Amino acid sequence: MSKGGTRWGAGRPSHKLRDCDTRAIDVRRWQREGLLKSSHFGWQWTEPDTGEVRSSISVYPQAHGVSLSYETGGQPYRPFITTTTTPCHFGGSRVWFACPGCNARCARLFLRWGRFRCRTCNQITYRSQREDHIGRLWLAQAKIEARLGSTFKRPKFMRRVTFDRMMDRYWQLENEREMAFSAFVERFSMWL
Repeated sequence: MSKGGTRWGAGRPSHKLRDCDTRAIDVRRWQREGLLKSSHFGWQWTEPDTGEVRSSISVYPQAHGVSLSYETGGQPYRPFITTTTTPCHFGGSRVWFACPGCNARCARLFLRWGRFRCRTCNQITYRSQREDHIGRLWLAQAKIEARLGSTFKRPKFMRRVTFDRMMDRYWQLENEREMAFSAFVERFSMWL
C-alpha cells in the first residue's frame, strides 16, 4: 500500500503521523466500561503482535475532568483534562474531552510530544487520508470482506437485500480498482 506523496491519486503527504500509530485515550470507551465512576484506574497500550505492554498511564476521574499521571522521555507529566457533557435525545448524556490545546470537544485525545491533544492540534491524520485511490478502494473492499467472512456466504441474520447490495458493491469496487490500476499503468508506460 502507498504512503502518500506525488503519485496520481495519492492521499495526503506522509510526513503526518497516522492515528493508528499513536497512543490515544477514548472517553467514550471509558464511559462505556464504567471507568469514569471509579476513583482511580490504570490504562495501558500493548503491542498488537506480541501483547507486550508498550506504556501505561494512571487516570484519576474527578467531577469535571480527569487527572492523568504518566512519564514520557523520563519526564513526569500530570495534566488535568476537562470533560464536558451533551444531552442525548432519548435521555442520558454523552461525555467528551475538551482538548487542552484548542478547547475543542472531542472523544479521543492522542499522545504526541509528551502531551495529550486532539487530532488537529497534534497534526495526526486518519489512515485512509494517506492512501491513494487504489488503497482506499482496497480498504472499502476489506470492510465488506470483514462483514461477510472468508466464505462470502450470507450471515444467518442478514437480510437477502442487504447481502445482495453488499455483493454488488464488492464487485463494483473490484471493477473500479482494476480500472484505476489499468489507468495508472497506462500513464506510467507513457513515461518509459
